[in-house]
Amino acid sequence: MWDTHSVCESAAEALCEEAAKRDEEQSPYGLDALDEVDLHPLLATGFERRGWGVLREQRYPNGAGRPRRSEGDRCDFVITHEPGAHLLDPLLSGTLFADRGVDPAEALWVEVKAAHQHALIGGVAGPDRGYASSLLTAAVSDIRKLGADAGIAHACLLLVMFTQDERVARHDLGVWAHRCLDKGLPIRAPATCAFTLSDRIGNGACLVAAVTVDRAG
Repeated sequence: MWDTHSVCESAAEALCEEAAKRDEEQSPYGLDALDEVDLHPLLATGFERRGWGVLREQRYPNGAGRPRRSEGDRCDFVITHEPGAHLLDPLLSGTLFADRGVDPAEALWVEVKAAHQHALIGGVAGPDRGYASSLLTAAVSDIRKLGADAGIAHACLLLVMFTQDERVARHDLGVWAHRCLDKGLPIRAPATCAFTLSDRIGNGACLVAAVTVDRAG
C-alpha cells in the first residue's frame, strides 16, 4: 500500500534541493548544519509534492484515546493518501464527527532520526560524539514504538545521515541494520538515496534511508 522507495526519494529530493540552494547562495552553513527538527519542514515539502497529506506531531494510536490531548507519545509525521485529511479522533466517538477522518491503520507513520558524523558544536566543527547513539539508541527506540502500537499497520523510520562520504554512510547503515536484526527488531532492508554535499564541516555526503517497520511479534 505504501512504497518506501517513494518516501525515500521524496525526502532526498527535498534535502538535495535545499543543499543546492545553500551552495548557490554561498551560505557558510550547509544542510548538515541543521538539526533534526529543522529538517522536518523540508521533508514535509518533499512529501507534499508527491500529493500526499502530511500531518505532523500526531499522537500514537495507543495513546490517542487519553482525555488530555497533551498526553501520549507523538510521531513526527503521519502521511495520508488524501491531502488535507485528518485522522479519526477517538475522543469524538459518539458525536456527529465520529466517522470523519482517515483510519490510522491506513496511514503511514514516519519517525525521523538525523545522525551527523561531524557537526557544529558550540559553533566549532568537529566529530559528533552523539553520532553512534543517534543510530543505536534513539533510532532503535523509535522502531520499538512503531512496531509495538497495534493501531499502526504501516510504519517507517527515516534516517538522514551526514557523513564524510557515501561509503562511510552505507557501511554504518549496514552495521546498524544487522544490529537491529540481531536484536529481533521488525525491520526490512532499507530503501536508500544519497547525494554529495559541499564539505563545510567534515561531511561530504548525505544518505537518506527509509526503513519499513513491521508489527512486532
